[in-house]
Amino acid sequence: MLALLKVPQTPIRRTLDAEHTAHPVRSAVHDMREGFRPHGAHTVARATLLFASLMVLVMMGPLGVLIPFHVKDELGGGPTDHAYVLAGSASAARWGRSSWPRCGCRAATSR
Repeated sequence: MLALLKVPQTPIRRTLDAEHTAHPVRSAVHDMREGFRPHGAHTVARATLLFASLMVLVMMGPLGVLIPFHVKDELGGGPTDHAYVLAGSASAARWGRSSWPRCGCRAATSR
């Protein structure tokens, strides 16, 4: 945290076009639409994005809310035990990711 005090504050300078000066909500919607536009043309990218979003909503959201209650009420643990559960979950996810096979495929943009 002390290192952040040494970072110089740089003022943000930018010029806004007509679309971004109109209304902040319209500007945000325009930026989101522009960000999702590349996914709309590619079926696989769109399906992957929707699947990942659905999995976060269906699986990770309830787990993040219910795990502290389970640790406290069912297991009789406290904040330290909750930290152990989170650390175990993170290390399991990392270990699972590192055990995936490497296919050596090139990225789609390098064609």
